[in-house]
Amino acid sequence: MSCKVLVIGAGEAARLVVREIREHPALDREVVGLLDDNPALHGTAIDGIEVLGSSADLVNLAAGCDAREIIIAVPSASGPQARELVQRARQTRLPVRIVPGIRDIIKGTVHWNQVREVVPEDLLGRETVDLAESSIRDAVQGRRVLVTGAGGSIGSEICRQLVNFSPDRIYMLGRGENSIFEIAEELRDGLGYDRAVPVLADVRDGVRMSHLATQFPVDVVLHAAAHKHVPLMEDYPEEAVMVNVVGTANVIEFAKAAGADRFVMLSTDKAVRPRSVMGATKRIAELLVQSAAAGGALRYMAVRFGNVLGSRGSVVTVFQRQLKRGGPLTVTDREATRYFMTIREAAMLVVQGMAEGKGGEVFVLDMGEAIRIEELARNLITMAQPDNTAPIEIVETGLRPGEKLREQYLAETDPTQPGPHPQILVARPTRPAGFDPGAVVRELSELAERCDRDAIRARIVELLPDHEAHVD
Repeated sequence: MSCKVLVIGAGEAARLVVREIREHPALDREVVGLLDDNPALHGTAIDGIEVLGSSADLVNLAAGCDAREIIIAVPSASGPQARELVQRARQTRLPVRIVPGIRDIIKGTVHWNQVREVVPEDLLGRETVDLAESSIRDAVQGRRVLVTGAGGSIGSEICRQLVNFSPDRIYMLGRGENSIFEIAEELRDGLGYDRAVPVLADVRDGVRMSHLATQFPVDVVLHAAAHKHVPLMEDYPEEAVMVNVVGTANVIEFAKAAGADRFVMLSTDKAVRPRSVMGATKRIAELLVQSAAAGGALRYMAVRFGNVLGSRGSVVTVFQRQLKRGGPLTVTDREATRYFMTIREAAMLVVQGMAEGKGGEVFVLDMGEAIRIEELARNLITMAQPDNTAPIEIVETGLRPGEKLREQYLAETDPTQPGPHPQILVARPTRPAGFDPGAVVRELSELAERCDRDAIRARIVELLPDHEAHVD
């Protein structure tokens, strides 16, 4: 007997799903009904399949139709709509699949092998962004690219994406030998790219970086190495300074000495009106990049990320680990919100900024609406254990030092303009008056070497007029 399928949606995506199932009997499925929240469609038929009611009736209708699977075919759903549909579908305790995004619908085909299980990215409620590959290829093909932090989750994804554009060399720099070895092996054995060069080094070591500039002439530098853990950097501000500030200064000097004409630093939305030491040091690093580009000859720029789904230490990764232990899931504040993007979006934003930037810009991805962390936790619980009879608890722990209730990826005073892609914005944040990059790096480096944490925090406040110092 065929598996009976109930489809949420009655638009073009649903029509294509119905057609795909009909034309491929080997799928062993039968669409028994459609659901749509437009009352005018109730009782009508789409390609001979009746629209039975709305998604609010899903649990009862699924039982009445003896459905054995739910397919969500509403690619235009907003964030809250997408998350609500997933939650309703999971309440049926049936397997749930979802169709591709609207771009695939526009292209005219939805194939069954694209209809897949729901993943956390589907809860964003927006299309993941594909960027302009032609301009990236022009900037990368046949050129030598160095990626710092290449063993990290984002740095390694940048390396994977670069392979698609045929660079002459990818120098993968990092201080963790195992992670650098693994990404080098993956590029060679998994992707067939045999021009990846592992480079073991620490960006904090200026002498080492200067020496490397004589060994590895490069055309492009993508600077992903950073400390990004907010509470830890509150405890160890000297480490945030040495990696995020001094490390960035060292990589800028490396890029100049090695002949690179393009440089992109990965930044964060936490650099906007920073409350944390981590965010403040990344804002200072942005200022270093802007200062390096001020002469006009070098195309040095930054890109700002939100929270990257699936990256090491991301909230989704933490939640998934807590789910495997059976809970509870911990949220700092039930009203806390964050912006999210995928690892691939993060990597592509970096290479797009590198290709399009003229120098001094900060590129920002329009990440849609901010998502409430508690809502994300509840949806992940529903996705992971729809039939769990002992509900997994969500525990509020309180905001940690340096954390904000809400992040923003642009300051109100940042001059902005449309970017090279409809979902990319370009900002040129104003540098504080009298900002002297060399003096700032020297002073913060000396304070970090003395491990004078109070002095580091005080100096950061002086350097950044919009810094919101955390108060216990």
